[in-house]
Amino acid sequence: AQLEDLVVPGTRILEWGSGGSTIFFAKRGAHIHCVEHDPEWARLVKAELVQRKLGGQVNMHQIDLGPDYVNIVDQLSGNFDLIIVDGRQRVECVKRSNTRLVPGGWILLDDADRENYWPAYQELAGWRTMVLKGSRTNSEEQIQSTMWQRPDQSSKSASPPVSAHL
Repeated sequence: AQLEDLVVPGTRILEWGSGGSTIFFAKRGAHIHCVEHDPEWARLVKAELVQRKLGGQVNMHQIDLGPDYVNIVDQLSGNFDLIIVDGRQRVECVKRSNTRLVPGGWILLDDADRENYWPAYQELAGWRTMVLKGSRTNSEEQIQSTMWQRPDQSSKSASPPVSAHL
């Protein structure tokens, strides 16, 4: 499944790090809790969402780095269909939030090929994996994101890894 195919109107998303992806998913009708540490960036993204008439779909949580940044997940109700970790304290965010996915939901870790993010692979061992590879916008720099699918209660074994291109 391609990332855009996973998001339909009403999809619940938790996203650490805001920007183009926030707009991308809001345009597809998702409801997003976005956690952003940079107050100026949060203001700019929120203004762009309002200009595009998408502001009502996004709850922007501007939180300074520290325990509250990761622990915001404890303040939010319900579970999520997709969790995107593209901000700071990524491994901690993965560890803290993965239990908040619906069965069959996905967690996406951007730049997952960076060595300091490898503990996330151990945290989610046994989950179905999808590797997304591509290039940064306006750059030839190669990037890799990895997605893990939370097993549903009836699943006994993990599916083999899947590769896709962004």
